[in-house]
Amino acid sequence: MGFDEVFIDMICRIIASNWYSIIVIGVEVLSRSLNNLHNNPGYHGFVMEMRGPQVNHLSFVDDIILFTSGRHRTLKLIIETLTSYEETLGQLINRDKSHFMIHTSAFNSTRDRIKRVTGLR
Repeated sequence: MGFDEVFIDMICRIIASNWYSIIVIGVEVLSRSLNNLHNNPGYHGFVMEMRGPQVNHLSFVDDIILFTSGRHRTLKLIIETLTSYEETLGQLINRDKSHFMIHTSAFNSTRDRIKRVTGLR
């Protein structure tokens, strides 16, 4: 990630005595991976304002909210990113507590596609 050696040494000293820091760094990797989706031509994010910043997720502690257009390819890219995170860190997403929300006027076919691709309720 381009960190200076002094910074890397400081992080190594911190995580040597505190296992929780490893998870924090792992979540940072997830956040950066989700942000990098904007560089993928197949990714179409959730757009609130064309001139504003493009936000695809918000996270706090161990909770994350993902914003997406709901397009099939975009959903697959998000799921691939989450799966890679799970495999790399060994920290699994609790699918029983995970769900998606869509606008009440969204088509049933959109809801069904999101369920099918993500496996979420």
